[in-house]
Amino acid sequence: LVEPEQLTDGRAHSIDRILDQLAENEHRSALRDAEEARATQLLLGLGLSARQIARRRHIPTQRVTTAAVVAHNPLALRALDQGVLDLAQAAVIAEFTDDATAVAALTTAAAQRPEQFDHIAQRLRDPREETRRREQRTADLTAQGVQIIDRPQQLLGGKVRRLSDLRPSPDTEPGTDLTVEDHAGCPG
Repeated sequence: LVEPEQLTDGRAHSIDRILDQLAENEHRSALRDAEEARATQLLLGLGLSARQIARRRHIPTQRVTTAAVVAHNPLALRALDQGVLDLAQAAVIAEFTDDATAVAALTTAAAQRPEQFDHIAQRLRDPREETRRREQRTADLTAQGVQIIDRPQQLLGGKVRRLSDLRPSPDTEPGTDLTVEDHAGCPG
């Protein structure tokens, strides 16, 4: 038996101990994703970067990053502990922590229809992204001095009309094109 040199640095000793425990448990029996996430959090707390952890564990950096995201989110970590989700799915749960309805839908999908999990997650992401883009665009236009109005609930029957419905005057036949010359004197 060859024993490694004793480490005098407590931090280095802790890092080596955690990495040795991970390696031993991976080879002895399957390491649970929740255990991997917690160990990753400990290693990051000891000052290792995701890349260093990945290199020392011989795993992709993306897996370490995903484990770190899950470890920093109590809801995702609890969901991972329940054994229904894998590490990647728990990271998606972390993305939706602020939306209980989305978390419930994703958790149900993982348990009952795992093949639909990614699809449901994307369907939940799309409206969030649209809202983010709309808010960003609104802020940009407001900064440029453009007046922003709320989208009207009803186009027909009120003063608001679609651009395609505009005509030179109220007496003009519907469907008549509005030319630049006709529109030049429009007060609106």
